[in-house]
Amino acid sequence: MRGTVRPRYSGKMLWYLCHLCQILNRLQELNRRFLTAVQAILNVAFPIFGVILAGYLAGRWRILGGEATTALNAFVSYFALPVLFFGTLARTPVAAVLDPALMFGLWRGVVATLCRRHGHRPDWFHGEPAKVGSRP
Repeated sequence: MRGTVRPRYSGKMLWYLCHLCQILNRLQELNRRFLTAVQAILNVAFPIFGVILAGYLAGRWRILGGEATTALNAFVSYFALPVLFFGTLARTPVAAVLDPALMFGLWRGVVATLCRRHGHRPDWFHGEPAKVGSRP
């Protein structure tokens, strides 16, 4: 064909294109791993927080009366949420539940709560607890 210009790629340009494709493939793989991790977290957390949100909205809009609310609180506290927790954890792989980053975050929260509650005293588990809102 006349008038058609074919691009001429130098060896260096092909090298850069090859490495760009490799970088894009790695980014795509990392994106897949990240989305899989986020999906696993949402699969565990969404049903639990969905039930909590539904209960909050029912109480906020006063859908149920006072007697029904007391009975529903007992049902949810002693039956529904424990079954939901157990069912969700039973379907979740052990590696996802015992993730080191997750465990570190949970224990950091526990230690921060203990430090705040007991006023950074060395005798955490002995004597009287610190008063709420007081500084040592």
